[in-house]
Amino acid sequence: MQNYIKLKPVFKQMIWGGNQLKQTFNFKVPFDHVGEAWLVSAHPEGASKVENGELKGELLPDVYRQYRNNFGPGSNCDFPFLIKMIDANQDLSVQVHPDDAYAKQHENGRGKYESWVFLKTDADGRLCLGHNAQSVEEFETMIAQKRYDDLLRYIPIEKGDVVDLPPGTVHALCEGTMVYECQQNSNITYRIYDYDRKDQDGKLRELHLEQALAVLKAPDKPEKLKHRSDLQPLVHNPYFSLFQKAVEDELTLLMDDVFVALTVIEGETYINTHPLRQGESMLVLPAVKEIKMQGKATVLIAKPSVESLV
Repeated sequence: MQNYIKLKPVFKQMIWGGNQLKQTFNFKVPFDHVGEAWLVSAHPEGASKVENGELKGELLPDVYRQYRNNFGPGSNCDFPFLIKMIDANQDLSVQVHPDDAYAKQHENGRGKYESWVFLKTDADGRLCLGHNAQSVEEFETMIAQKRYDDLLRYIPIEKGDVVDLPPGTVHALCEGTMVYECQQNSNITYRIYDYDRKDQDGKLRELHLEQALAVLKAPDKPEKLKHRSDLQPLVHNPYFSLFQKAVEDELTLLMDDVFVALTVIEGETYINTHPLRQGESMLVLPAVKEIKMQGKATVLIAKPSVESLV
């Protein structure tokens, strides 16, 4: 069983997508309006294929189930997270995601906790994060009155900012932003407002206000995460941790008993002699005791929590 698993992205065409992912990372995509690149995915709506070694051509969920013990402790055969890059050429819908309990009861699925690292923003970049209602009832009233400007809360955003989005947080990426996203392995989204935007068939896009009201937090005025040192994670939540490492020449990291997912967001590097370029992702399994990165690159590292593997 190989210990370095390079993955091929799955691309998603979105009404709000653009061409930044193709231009920035030289992705070979056969269509325009690329909204998302699913870099590390075992989700049934778009599973990554292995690009290297003896497992080349295999789907990540199949590899994870077949070789589960090689990835870390626990016995849960559902891959713990989903890693994407998102290009918001237009504003995304204002939305919210459920927690595990609601998703299990109503969707027979997982909740969706997600975190963003901003890779690009416009000079006047902004993000919809939280809202100004003091209760769910007030939120519903303001939606009915179409008082979106009063209701929705926007904050300035710039490259390098990090945002943690627990379930129940109302949010929307805005035009001109590109992010790296790590999230629970779920695709449950409840749209609250979509600017009366129409789909390719000329119909208004579906909203899910009843479900959104059942799961959103109120009041809720979250903030961006404060920058931390390289020794601390960008994000640490019950499902995963994110670290950012700058490789200037050579950098060595010690592994523990859990796999990690490495994504190069700038430059290129070698992972113990395995090349990894900008936009590419690789899983490194815990049998590898030490990761030596060589080159010049900025690397994001996602590590699942032990609890998410049980």
